[in-house]
Amino acid sequence: MVRASGLTYTIVQPPTLTFGPATGAYRQGDYRGRSILGRISRADLADFMLDNLEQERYLNQSVYVQN
Repeated sequence: MVRASGLTYTIVQPPTLTFGPATGAYRQGDYRGRSILGRISRADLADFMLDNLEQERYLNQSVYVQN
């Protein structure tokens, strides 16, 4: 539905969220073949999402983010 909507989107697919501090050290990229068993802090996920809004790096894509 999202892809067919005609709207600009980024689908962010994080693994388990933690309450840890922001580290700025996270990986991002294509979701295919990734495991959902990793972890990422909510602070790092928020940092990624805000950075992606500014940089528009993953427009109309699905992206995986993990520490």
